[in-house]
Amino acid sequence: MSSSPSRTALVTGASSGIGWETARLLAERNWTVIVHAPDIASGQSARERLIAAGVDASLVHTAVADFARLDAVRSMASAIAAAYPAIDVLVNNAAVAAPERHTITEDGNELSFQVNFLAAYLLTRELTAPLSARPGGRVINVSSSMHRTASIQWNDLNRTRRYSRLAAYAQSQLALTVFAHSTGAYTSVSEPFQRGHRSGDGRLSGDPCRTDEAPRRLSEMSDVSTLQPGGLVGYLSCSTGPASRAG
Repeated sequence: MSSSPSRTALVTGASSGIGWETARLLAERNWTVIVHAPDIASGQSARERLIAAGVDASLVHTAVADFARLDAVRSMASAIAAAYPAIDVLVNNAAVAAPERHTITEDGNELSFQVNFLAAYLLTRELTAPLSARPGGRVINVSSSMHRTASIQWNDLNRTRRYSRLAAYAQSQLALTVFAHSTGAYTSVSEPFQRGHRSGDGRLSGDPCRTDEAPRRLSEMSDVSTLQPGGLVGYLSCSTGPASRAG
């Protein structure tokens, strides 16, 4: 992908793993990248490592919010919208594993459902104005292939009656994947990638979900020059777990 001057991307969960590598690739292509981290220390560390890797320091900025607190998500979104009136790409990558013990946040939601889905949904909605400020804005949701094993317990989203950490995590990934099929001013025509990507003859090949491969595919999906009107919010569905997607 050619360099993209004056483009801006926000990558959540970018203090390590897939998010950090995606931020690095975008910055190498001359994007301004907002690196989200759950705390100041991890955000600063991520920025320093990006600069040490050769990224132009002027292109990398940090934003901090603990997604276990929805008021922190709103505050971060407000600050970003004020500083960046136009955002071309939002990569919702942040994720945490559901804990062994059933955990409810201060907002009243099961922890993994809030961090992995509700926070991404809220952030996307709060950034509607900057995401729609320029033609071609898009949202990319990084999900897990575990969504294919999931069901959403509409009568018990917090899974208080029967808690399983794997089921809770899978539910959060299914919700995020379903959200990718919603529409908005920031639509994308990127197809949902599963375990392989389509080659020129249509066959599935490779593994876009490896930690070293997923960032490249995400950077390709971020290429707003490929936008056509009326598509879907893109998503990359991986078998990788939350360990490779910093919360």
